[in-house]
Amino acid sequence: MAIYFQPFIFCDNPISLTLTLTGVDYENIGDRKIQINDKPIPPDFNLNIMAQLPDDWSKVLTKKEAKASPPVELVVSITCLASRNGFTKTLKKVSKNTYSCDMKIITNEYYHEFAIKIYLVRKTSLTPSVAGYANKKFNILSVSENYSVYLEEPKDEKGEDIKTIWKKFSELPIANKHTNAVYYADLDKDPPILYMNEELPDELRQLISISSKRSKKAIARDAFISPIVADVWEQLITHALSKIKELETETLDPLDPWEQQVVRNVAKGLTYKTDLDDAIIELIDIANKEESFNDLLSSRLPLYVQEKGLIANKFNRAAQEIT
Repeated sequence: MAIYFQPFIFCDNPISLTLTLTGVDYENIGDRKIQINDKPIPPDFNLNIMAQLPDDWSKVLTKKEAKASPPVELVVSITCLASRNGFTKTLKKVSKNTYSCDMKIITNEYYHEFAIKIYLVRKTSLTPSVAGYANKKFNILSVSENYSVYLEEPKDEKGEDIKTIWKKFSELPIANKHTNAVYYADLDKDPPILYMNEELPDELRQLISISSKRSKKAIARDAFISPIVADVWEQLITHALSKIKELETETLDPLDPWEQQVVRNVAKGLTYKTDLDDAIIELIDIANKEESFNDLLSSRLPLYVQEKGLIANKFNRAAQEIT
């Protein structure tokens, strides 16, 4: 099955794009969104991109550029939306105005979602094949929208985000003797609240508050707060599982709604099971056994929250910026 992209425009004419995946079952789930349905996701699959240029693509090229063979290139960019890691590849000309390329996608390198974007670029001595094309905007003739491929179903984020409040710790009764602390998760609230210390130095508070997603400061922010996110997740998970142990329950029913949501969010990741119901049953069983519960809290859980928070990837991105 092939999926036809919404075309992008060059010389007032559309460039048609076709995407085909082999080795997986998939479907178009909306505007520029593709869902892979296999459970579990296979370790790799093949992605083919086919592009058809309009007949009058040469209008914007100079005579010198038109003599190149070929004078333009189509380049596909694949980017993991979680880590921003990815690669580029040039499409090869297969017939008049038709270009194509095949790529093997290693799924564990792309987490839950990756983006596809197609560039039409001039091929000159200043723009060798692929290398550096994205840094020379004057050589980009046209570019497509992002197309998202979901390796897992897009999640409903409701219940996953913890409410965050900036507050002076000197005015927060439980934290007023720790005014140099950065954050505090109040798990007694329903749902919990994450307090950030408003008395932090201005530079640090501004860094944490940056809304940008791709700037150098955003990379520094992500590296800084990723251990905080992991620690808060660990606190939430420990709290919910400890309540299961305390109540000696065999179901999630006695838990508060936010505690149930936490268990559902992490059950498959902590038990390595693919079925959610089976994972919840096993996680409850672990929580009710002293030895396995302690083992989970001391080893498996800290490792899990590091991976869930993509800490290594965010540290690596920051390291790349400063080395």
